[in-house]
Amino acid sequence: MSNNDLKVLFVTGVFPRMSETFVLSQIEHAVKQGFEVAILASEAEGDTISHPAVEKYDLVSKTRYYGKLGSWVPKSMTTRWLKAPSTFFSVKNKLALLRALNPLRFGLSVLSLRRFYLTARFCDFGLEQFEVAHGQFGPYGALGAQLKQMGILKGRLLTSFHGYDMSQHLKKVGEQAYSDLFKVGDGFLPISEYWRDRLVHLGCPKSKIVVQRMGIDTSIYQFREKGSVANPMGLLSIGRLVEKKGIEFAIRALSKVKAQGGDFHYHIVGDGPLKDELTALVEQHGLQNQVSFLGWQSQAQIVEHMVNSDLMITPSVTARDGDKEGIPMVLMEAMASGLPVISTYHSGIPELIEDGVSGRLVPERDIDGLANAILQAIHEPDQSRRYAAAGRKQVEKSFDLTRLNQRLVGLYQQHNMVTG
Repeated sequence: MSNNDLKVLFVTGVFPRMSETFVLSQIEHAVKQGFEVAILASEAEGDTISHPAVEKYDLVSKTRYYGKLGSWVPKSMTTRWLKAPSTFFSVKNKLALLRALNPLRFGLSVLSLRRFYLTARFCDFGLEQFEVAHGQFGPYGALGAQLKQMGILKGRLLTSFHGYDMSQHLKKVGEQAYSDLFKVGDGFLPISEYWRDRLVHLGCPKSKIVVQRMGIDTSIYQFREKGSVANPMGLLSIGRLVEKKGIEFAIRALSKVKAQGGDFHYHIVGDGPLKDELTALVEQHGLQNQVSFLGWQSQAQIVEHMVNSDLMITPSVTARDGDKEGIPMVLMEAMASGLPVISTYHSGIPELIEDGVSGRLVPERDIDGLANAILQAIHEPDQSRRYAAAGRKQVEKSFDLTRLNQRLVGLYQQHNMVTG
């Protein structure tokens, strides 16, 4: 079998999802390599704005939707047992169902029938044909591990770890969530050294870990050196309006900037559950004339906003439920475009931005520090231009999508990923 005959299955949750363009880029690259690609996903997002690759490669037709995890398991134990015989006879792969009921392998947990119904849901999907399964985010790698234990997946299992799956998810379900995955999985791909260290702490075999960063196609981002700063200065944030994005602290910092005579207009691209709360905060601080909520925008519109802005603010924080970022793609896009950036010492962000060299970093939730960094950008544009030039070089060096995706292809083709 040639490399181009490789069959690769991507296992994920919502697909396609506009906020997860990094998943789409890896799928797109695999298709371009000539691999036979399929996607196993829980549900579609239903967003009206779609990534061009979805239509170009007809990715929805390559996707099998299985519903929300666990939705196929009857809630009542009585119902589970009553429905079990008809479920058993409706499935072709009865050997997999018998394997799911083996108490010698799985102990008394088989009596809950959860593994039985999971197996029934997936065993007729034809997943055994794939040489490689790539779980996007830890929970979907864990799903792949369960399918592999049942003999439904037979190929190598790789899992990428991004952010919430190493923070919020583990706080919710416990640090043993990936125990089976660590035993069954063939390779583990954290997107940062920060998450690599966390995986080791959780008991993941060091020899099977390779840091596989997310990146951007630097060739489509034209570096534009900023001239004189606009008056008012154009500030930009992009992302879902959720706690970990830290938009609250940007708004509070800008109240201080305004009080010190800073002239700006702040555009916020994105939407989410905190929209009303953040709008109220803007009104509370009297910033209605300086802050605009733009909702979700197309990729072309986002590029235009970056061209027309003077500064990107990404004040990421650890949410109260433990949720954390990986390394935000919008920071890479801004740096590639020549847009100076301000962010925080959070998760893997310091692996992208070196404070005082390629941008500015302040501690999480440090409103005064954030305000001072913004004021410095307003008053010292030459310094910001130096940060921007260094930022572009950093993205080209370590976060170029083409090189990263080609490296990932090599991992797909590598039979044994053990690194020593």
